[in-house]
Amino acid sequence: MRPRSRDINIFNLSMLDVIAGAMGAFLIVMVVLLPYYRKQSPTPPVTPETVQRLEQERASAQAAAARAQAEAQSARAQLAAAESRNTELRQELKKTFLLIHIHWPTLGTDLDLHVVDPAGREFYWERRNNPGATGELSVDSIIGPGNEVFTDARATPGDYRVYVHFFNTHGGVAASTVNGAVLFREGTQRLPSLELRMGQPKQLMAVLRLDAEGRVRLVPP
Repeated sequence: MRPRSRDINIFNLSMLDVIAGAMGAFLIVMVVLLPYYRKQSPTPPVTPETVQRLEQERASAQAAAARAQAEAQSARAQLAAAESRNTELRQELKKTFLLIHIHWPTLGTDLDLHVVDPAGREFYWERRNNPGATGELSVDSIIGPGNEVFTDARATPGDYRVYVHFFNTHGGVAASTVNGAVLFREGTQRLPSLELRMGQPKQLMAVLRLDAEGRVRLVPP
């Protein structure tokens, strides 16, 4: 009896070896790649309620942004107003009052103070005030011993010319000595004495220079 052929058996064993090797390789690859595999959750469906909620959140964010912008504008306006007021106060501090005072001891005599401000306006007994001016002749003595006073609560910078006129003797002596002083925000400055006689025109007593910082000093005429 002739022996059976073994070719088919050998072929079957070879195929099984190939399949087993492939399966082994696949398992090895899966084990290697397993740590890098991440399961992704499915995207939830977009519902009308979700859309409405998102619209509400967007509207709320827009309203908050509008409120923040309005508050910022209000803060900027308040800051601008405060800076403007601060500038006004600094300018106000630079201004000063002026008080020019003269006095004389002679009995019966009538001396008159004349003050010419930087705008050329003259103040004296017949024109104690001037339109648009803040200064005035506030004290006017007719019979000496006497005092005369010019005041300006908001004096503008510039030169103030101080004159004195021997107006009348009222039957007394025809000569007199006049003294004076100027008072301002930072102190007092004495004025030079002046000798006057009846019949003379008004005499220049002093020129006072008021600067932008409110200081006063005597300057040559």
